[in-house]
This record gives sequence, structure tokens and C-alpha cells, in this order.
Amino acid sequence: MSEQVAGEQPATRATGGLIVRLVVLAALIGIVWTGMDRIHVARGESVDKTLFWTAPGANPELGNYVTLLASHPIMGEGEALLTKLIVCDEGMTITVQDHTFFCDGQRLGGYLTQTWDGKPLTAWEGGKVPVGSAFVMGTHPRSFDSRYFGPVEKRRMVVVRGLL
Repeated sequence: MSEQVAGEQPATRATGGLIVRLVVLAALIGIVWTGMDRIHVARGESVDKTLFWTAPGANPELGNYVTLLASHPIMGEGEALLTKLIVCDEGMTITVQDHTFFCDGQRLGGYLTQTWDGKPLTAWEGGKVPVGSAFVMGTHPRSFDSRYFGPVEKRRMVVVRGLL
């Protein structure tokens, strides 16, 4: 049994609690509604997160998740919006040895020689990441990323923060 405050009717307390809940719900809906253009959902299994919050104006840096438009013959016509992780930054050196990519000597991961449906894949040959660019990868080993299309200009990237 709940305690009753002297002079307060139980119905009044219930109505007050409902009003507070409705105000909180309306505030949450407003926050989500106004921020809808900043929410990004990554499709596929390329990265280990699914839901992101865009950070427009943030400078892409090593360790940031980013979205970018990419095109490649293996992806078909047009551009696709990809979500990747910056794993090697401008001025750093990518080397390839024994089917494995390295950034300044740090192992990044291997590469595939064909797609899941048997189409041949050619790996990028490596080299110094140009100023204003970054080498991006997904966290999934089968991710289609800079291992196949090379470094990407940072001006084509939008930094995103992983939520889930």
C-alpha cells in the first residue's frame, strides 16, 4: 500500500505522474526528430557497429569511423555509401607482404583474391598514404575497403560516432 501525502488525493498524484511522463516522452521525441538527419545506420557486416551519430565538421583522424561514397567496378554502377574505420593516416606507409597489409609496420589484415561469388579481386599495391587522404577498412575480414580501392580523400568523408 502506498503512502498518501496529507491533503493530496491519490488521483491528483497519478495525473501529475502521467503529465511528467508525457513531457519527458515529448522531449525525447523532439530530440530524436530534430536529430534524425544525424543518425546513420550501417548496412551489412563491414563494421562492428550498426548505429552511428554523424559529427559534421569533425576532421577525419586515425581511429575514427567515417562514411564515404565509393565506386568500384566490382560494386556495380554508381556510388555506394560505405562505413569504415580509418586505420592508416596521411603520410603513413602501407606495405603488402604475404597477402597481408601493414601500416608503418603494424599488421592491418589480409586480403581476398575473389568475391563471395567468385569474381577476381585485385588488392591495392600499397605505398605512402597521400596528404589529405586516409586508408580505411571495415572490421570484418571480408569488408570491401581500401585494400581494394586504395586511400580515400578525407574531403569525401564524414566522421561518425558509433552508438550501437
